[in-house]
Amino acid sequence: MAHPSVVNPRNVATVVIFPLLIALGMSGCSPAATAPVATGAPETVAKVPKGTDSVTATATPIDPDSTLVLTAVATAANGSKLDLKLVVHQSTPFDDVASQTVPVAMIADCSATLSATVFSTGLWSFTRANISAIPSLGSAAVWPASNHIDMMPSASLVKSAGRGMLSDAGYSGGDPACIRDKFFGGPGNGGLAIGIPGDSPVAGTVGRFTRWAKHSWGFAAASGVLLSGCAVDITPLGSRFGGGTGSVTTATSSRCVIGPPNELKEN
Repeated sequence: MAHPSVVNPRNVATVVIFPLLIALGMSGCSPAATAPVATGAPETVAKVPKGTDSVTATATPIDPDSTLVLTAVATAANGSKLDLKLVVHQSTPFDDVASQTVPVAMIADCSATLSATVFSTGLWSFTRANISAIPSLGSAAVWPASNHIDMMPSASLVKSAGRGMLSDAGYSGGDPACIRDKFFGGPGNGGLAIGIPGDSPVAGTVGRFTRWAKHSWGFAAASGVLLSGCAVDITPLGSRFGGGTGSVTTATSSRCVIGPPNELKEN
């Protein structure tokens, strides 16, 4: 991030979600400078079927640039259990070299209604999160693929892109994927990213990488799924960038979410 007091996200280790795609800018190389988003045609972004299970699901690590860590246990109607973990990372500017797969994915999922020019003129920031769903110790039943768990924030309020185990309803047609909510239906690993205009600290802009905290983060269980053991931890870095300010944690049998009482829609 191009702010003198910020922990540089370019130094974070690579996290590969699935073989054909480096999901949502989870790269670890550390270029010394930033450069504009590539202006060529958007790269093809693979989608995985909803409910795709992964036998190699691994717990999401807590990296130095983590701002928020949220955990919970999900129990399906048949008694199968998943240990859920969401780790939100420090926001990056639109021109961050090490995170260019994020704006590229957003362009692809928005059916090219967004572009590098839109991001640069609008001073966009991007916030990514890693999600893991690991079968709980002693859970023998197979998770029913129809038992969905929804991800926050909602794509109706802020444009998002999902990869790995995350899916979105009706991907084959209708509205662009970037404005459809993301969910998963079983164990695996995934990546979620949101884009926010006016949040990069250029020429005295107001956001300065804090508006990720103006949105809800966490899990919402669909019918047939119960959530328990909801725990939220805002890291010191997250606190420096707006985390926890005015936020409310909702821990019920259907929601494990932290966010503002009144979440606003981004432009």
